[in-house]
Amino acid sequence: MLQASAPRVLRGDSRVCLWPVPVVSCLVVIATFASAVAQQAPAKKADQPAATAKDAPEPKAEPAVVPQDVSAPNEAQLKGMVDASEETKSNVDEVFKDPKTEAALVNTFKELRPPNPPLDLVGNPNDLSRIRGWAGGSGQADKAFLQRYVDYWTAELTSHRNIKALLDPPSQPKNASEASRNAAAARAIDRAATALIDPLTTAMATNPRNTAFLNAYVPILISTLPKLLDNHFYARIQAMIVLGMTGSPDALDIYIKQLDDPEQSVWVKLWAARGITNAAQGGRGTLTDTARAIKAGQSLASFLDRETGAPWPVRMRVVEAIGALRIPTPLVSGKAEMVNAAMKLLSDPKERIEVRSQAAWSLGMMKIAPPLQGYNTNLAAYAIGRAAADLGDQIVETHSSEGSQKAQQLTSMLLYQVYPALAGDPAVQGSGASKAQGADKAVVDQIVNQVKAVAAAAVRLSQAAGTTIEARKKDLSARVADLKATLDKNTPKDRRLVAGGAEYPDAAR
Repeated sequence: MLQASAPRVLRGDSRVCLWPVPVVSCLVVIATFASAVAQQAPAKKADQPAATAKDAPEPKAEPAVVPQDVSAPNEAQLKGMVDASEETKSNVDEVFKDPKTEAALVNTFKELRPPNPPLDLVGNPNDLSRIRGWAGGSGQADKAFLQRYVDYWTAELTSHRNIKALLDPPSQPKNASEASRNAAAARAIDRAATALIDPLTTAMATNPRNTAFLNAYVPILISTLPKLLDNHFYARIQAMIVLGMTGSPDALDIYIKQLDDPEQSVWVKLWAARGITNAAQGGRGTLTDTARAIKAGQSLASFLDRETGAPWPVRMRVVEAIGALRIPTPLVSGKAEMVNAAMKLLSDPKERIEVRSQAAWSLGMMKIAPPLQGYNTNLAAYAIGRAAADLGDQIVETHSSEGSQKAQQLTSMLLYQVYPALAGDPAVQGSGASKAQGADKAVVDQIVNQVKAVAAAAVRLSQAAGTTIEARKKDLSARVADLKATLDKNTPKDRRLVAGGAEYPDAAR
């Protein structure tokens, strides 16, 4: 029971910025990055998306939608992040400029019309109470009213006034009344996104899940929100967060379209990948439309092949979605696009360890079976073992006597991603490279046992205090050395993951 007392996967490392764009947009992207490192730890809570601070409860895994994480700052958090920006500039270690996002920041996109007859969802709390009551299981939802509700908030998301209040807030309002109006407009994007998401999280958190409400509400979101995906950046990112949270198989075509669109912002594509992961329930579910699932996997793999310069959290979320689908290859062609996409990231020693760890998990989740002939399980296990050794080294390096959030985050990756990639995830039937056909069982089992020893030592170090810290660090270093020795003795000669496929020389370094 390695995970019983182990640290959960932490949200952290938001040292990335979109440049040059307005500060608020940059901070929204930073918050998305912060959420992107949160991984497969069970029963974790989701951060509230779209510029709101409240925690949204995540429902238990079951055959339905499982939103896993969403994060964006509220107004107070934005101010705090701006105040802290001068102190953290030296910590920014990745700057990404997305011209597609810049193009979407021009405030000239078409405004959507509010519903007719109009609603007053800001001034009339009774209407909001009706929605919350339906979502919570009180009464049957009125679909016509739900449509007007969604239309109202989508109009708010595309409002030029609301967007301008965020892009270019007036520094000197003429009077208190104007200041109040400006403040309300600046909060409107936050309020609209929150209003669209709250019914989802409420219905998903009921016990049992309020499927009747979701069956009424989600189709309206799926039919309405795509109108925002070619609108202003604020509108499209908030719309994609909501659509990604639904995780509905009926939204797969939307997710695929965004991934394939060469003009779409990379941040929208991140949430398209999250939607695919949620639709597949993080690997715990099976999409019944196999052809569409394969198409989604191909779009994800194509994205990684095409957009090699995408920021690391985006690469990580895309490869996560590939693993959640658990489809290594299209059933007809036999080409191994998906499994090779994961292997390419895993075996690259220059790739960030967060991405490699997620790629390891994805590779371990794949259902390896014909027509994927000649699958090199030994190479997969070896590459996963190398990632585990690198994690162990980094845990030792980053752990300090005061404790280290980074070391705990790395330990969580080792426990919830890399080790299950070898040994399997109990919640995902048939997972784990050690269970794949064609493996040299003696060699693979040896790697599994060594990685388990490294993981156990990392947990002991995370629990250490005072004078025991240095001894635990030495113990972890020794376990890593044992793992490396095992890997060195069992370096695969064949560096192709599949017969006739690409070679991965760095995987067998």
